[in-house]
Amino acid sequence: PAVVDLESREAANKLVKENKVVVIGLFKNLESKEAAAFREAADSLDDVIFGISAAAEVFPLFDIADDAAVLLLKKFDEGRNQLEGDITKETVTSFVTSNYLPLVVDFHQDTAKQIFQGDVKSHFLIFASAKDEKFEHILHAARKVAADVKGEMMFVSVTTDEAEHKRVIEFFGIEDSEVPTFRITSSTDDMIKYKPEDTTMTEENFRAFVKSFQEGKLKPHLKSQEQSE
Repeated sequence: PAVVDLESREAANKLVKENKVVVIGLFKNLESKEAAAFREAADSLDDVIFGISAAAEVFPLFDIADDAAVLLLKKFDEGRNQLEGDITKETVTSFVTSNYLPLVVDFHQDTAKQIFQGDVKSHFLIFASAKDEKFEHILHAARKVAADVKGEMMFVSVTTDEAEHKRVIEFFGIEDSEVPTFRITSSTDDMIKYKPEDTTMTEENFRAFVKSFQEGKLKPHLKSQEQSE
């Protein structure tokens, strides 16, 4: 089923505990239009686990006093998000898609589709070795910037140690000597790549590059330029 019925506190706790991300709809009335909208949104999002409950004992478990609420609980970043405003199929779908992935998504086979075929068409890609002693610092800096552009730009970490990531690294024309580095891509019909002049891996520099991109000040980086540089 697209939606798991949570009839008790135990069932709700179990669902949250067993999944990295879970979306919970709490509705005093399961026949309401909000509850129907929640189920419709769940049907359209295959990768996410949804639970629904009208059980009085489940509401206080999540500190909910309203008649209807939609929460997303996750084992990373801020841990919990709550939908503000109206509950419709569209608001639930957009709430879930902008919150169910980490602020910085780890690139691998399973996330590639979510990254490049999702609604967000601009990406900030970080190329760094997980063995780099500054790796966690780099991700921490990236998360701060990612939080401010959530829904507009997705931040992605491509670790350069994995053999299967070599293709992606080559696609961006990145040499081993350049790592750690970063790029912005924007894909509408074709993918346009932007390469920073300053590759310092700091929050300030990431922010500056994002701002230049948003203001339309960056020049696309073409593969052919690398040969002539």
